[in-house]
Amino acid sequence: MTAEIKFQFATAFRNSVGTEIAGTWFEEEIGAWRLSTVPIRSFPTEQDAIAFYRGFCDPETGLQTHAFRTTNALISSLKQEVERAAALKEKRDALLAEFREALGAQREAAQTLKRTVSRSDQTR
Repeated sequence: MTAEIKFQFATAFRNSVGTEIAGTWFEEEIGAWRLSTVPIRSFPTEQDAIAFYRGFCDPETGLQTHAFRTTNALISSLKQEVERAAALKEKRDALLAEFREALGAQREAAQTLKRTVSRSDQTR
């Protein structure tokens, strides 16, 4: 019969349904902090282990991801900005076309006014 080992994390992480999926502990043998889902890595402080978890681990599984989550958020933000820039370019192009049309109408009106003034001066 095997004895059940009770292990309690210093900081436990839970997913969106409340299941404990990861945690930190201090390993005295090496004098460093560990993160349960990344056991090959050690950290000088618990805060470093927590920061690593929050930056590099999936919040639902606790497993390490290949990309830093902030980087993913930055990429998403940049994508939104590029899409916004494309929409703004379309608006700019529409306004430019409208401006050119108004400028053409203004030039035409100025030419008509010049002809009218010129005729008026000739009839005096």
